[in-house]
Amino acid sequence: MVARYTIFLEQISPQISDGVTVAFDQIPTGFSYIANTTFSADGSMTSIEPTNVGSTQDPILMWDFDTGLGGPVLLAHGQIKEFSFDVNINRSENRYCNSIYLKPNRETTGMVSVVQMGDPSQDDGCQNGGVITSKYINTPVVIANQPTTVTYVINVENFDTSTLAIDSVRDMLPQGGITYVADSATYILAEEPFDPLEDSFTDVSGHYGLPDTELQQSTLASGREQLIWILPHGGASPNWSLAQADNDDSILIIRFQAQATLTGSGTYFNELFADVGSGCSAPQALVSAGCSPLATRLRSTVHATHGPRLASSCQATMCDPYQAA
Repeated sequence: MVARYTIFLEQISPQISDGVTVAFDQIPTGFSYIANTTFSADGSMTSIEPTNVGSTQDPILMWDFDTGLGGPVLLAHGQIKEFSFDVNINRSENRYCNSIYLKPNRETTGMVSVVQMGDPSQDDGCQNGGVITSKYINTPVVIANQPTTVTYVINVENFDTSTLAIDSVRDMLPQGGITYVADSATYILAEEPFDPLEDSFTDVSGHYGLPDTELQQSTLASGREQLIWILPHGGASPNWSLAQADNDDSILIIRFQAQATLTGSGTYFNELFADVGSGCSAPQALVSAGCSPLATRLRSTVHATHGPRLASSCQATMCDPYQAA
């Protein structure tokens, strides 16, 4: 069986100087790259062939743009570039995922792009799937120079076939006038993630308080406020041990409020990290290539404007400790 993967690179941060120097794809065991199949359907990228830095049985494909193109792949703010490639699949009935790693910023998608063969008993998640995270805001557009209290909701969803322990969650609020509202954080373990189209941002029924005594709050050199919630109650029940995918208590939901006092029009990004302890890690070949520690940054946006403007929520997958930032 032949399958085609497409990788989309999107520049969602205004910081565009680094570009992408190398992309790695840890394709599933038993999948094999078909030579000379890398191409860009929309012509947004110049195609180069990958090399396998893993093994024949467990391939890790590496596209070295720095070497093959003479420099990194650069993207303008908001720009999307894509490339595709084909693989042969020689596997039995099961669910298979792969993950992308990027340099120089050591970011990863975590396990994504599910391929389901036959009718496996496991109908959700993937082995070494880590967690999927999403973050939503109830007021994505605020008026400049007008103090506004906003509510954030974070989903940390176990996408693994085994239990994962969340040790901490770190949120770097946007620079420019967004600060945490004291003692506003709560959490709950659930089977279904928060849905901004159906669920209430303010309903905290069944939630447990996350007191500020369990919050490490600081201001970074950039002026951004950093929030780190550690495992509550010293690890006592109810803790942040997430059941395997698609089960009760497989999702951690955190709500908190922030005060937004933004002085000018613009888009304000924040970044989210989760420490899943020993639950997921990079392959040794990627560690040797300088891709660890790894973290995927979830950029949830707030727009400050003098008139209406549409904004969308963001979703990402994350793996490995917050120390990676």
